[in-house]
Amino acid sequence: MRRTSVALGLVALVWLAGSCGSGGVVTGSCGGSGSLTTCDTERCCPVCQDLSASCDGTVTCWYGAGSPFPDQVATCSGGKWVLKHIGGDRVDLSVLDAEVDDPRVGTGEPCANATACRPSLGGPSPGATCVKETARSGRTVRWTDGYCQSPCRPSWSDPGTGLHSFDCPSAYAVCSPTSQSSGVCLAACKSSQDCRAGYVCANLTGTQTAACYPIAISECDPPSDPLPQRLGCADHQRCVSYSPDDSYGQCAQVCDPIAQDCAAPQQGQSLCLADLTAVDGSGLCISATGTPGSEGQACASRSECGAGMECHSQQCRRYCRQQGNDPPAPACPMGQTCQDFRLPCGPAPCLTRDKLGICSP
Repeated sequence: MRRTSVALGLVALVWLAGSCGSGGVVTGSCGGSGSLTTCDTERCCPVCQDLSASCDGTVTCWYGAGSPFPDQVATCSGGKWVLKHIGGDRVDLSVLDAEVDDPRVGTGEPCANATACRPSLGGPSPGATCVKETARSGRTVRWTDGYCQSPCRPSWSDPGTGLHSFDCPSAYAVCSPTSQSSGVCLAACKSSQDCRAGYVCANLTGTQTAACYPIAISECDPPSDPLPQRLGCADHQRCVSYSPDDSYGQCAQVCDPIAQDCAAPQQGQSLCLADLTAVDGSGLCISATGTPGSEGQACASRSECGAGMECHSQQCRRYCRQQGNDPPAPACPMGQTCQDFRLPCGPAPCLTRDKLGICSP
């Protein structure tokens, strides 16, 4: 294990080849989200995979092979850690010095114009933008105090989460795909408390991770909305949460999961998925893309199956209704019966089969 400390004005450069000992080097293991460890005489460097902790802009950390972030540099931008891949054992100290002193801010930070925003850390077109307004559903949405964005490559994102540390100039950003090969960096979040004032945490990124969006894009107030705006839905609609903390909602048309009476969308397909919060057996219209699963096919999410079905116990199963001892309508596949809707609600059924059931062996 080696360690090198180089003074660059107010900048301390620390090479971390793993979990280091005393003498001003990071010690210990990752004990919590974005935690920092005490460094005896020098500044502290992040040691966790989640770099959400704040920083003071006076330290640059170079991570060697075997460290949490092999061949990457952590610098401070706008009070947050930013990782940059350097590839190899050589680094231009003057470049690092310039990056630490860069007055521009990272993804999701307020801005007056594009020159206030840091560009992408990589990619063919790294130029940043300061988003002030966008059009959505025929109306103009204002991004309060501006919002720094920059291009990114979705293929470089974490495949499980969509989090992106290669192109996005932020310690906690998501690359939201705009095409197969390109995307835009957004400030990632777990709740609206991770976002600036005037923003909500919404699952609109096309990944498993939510991002901060203007509160004005929310169509309605879901139950338990931490930032209610007194917004409701039209008749025959319900508010559906698309947010980790219910801070963002969209209005969905009420429908019958058996009749599948949703209007056809402009693209993809429209499904009527059972609303497990309703007691009358009704559903909500959603748009779905991709090839729908057939009956009995393995699945992972509720909306992966074809019309009149949903993913139940990790297999596509048909909806049904059955009154007493009457035959179920529609009839279940051979070897299956119409049963109460139990999963994912637990031991007590979400719905009894007279309201809405599921065909199961």
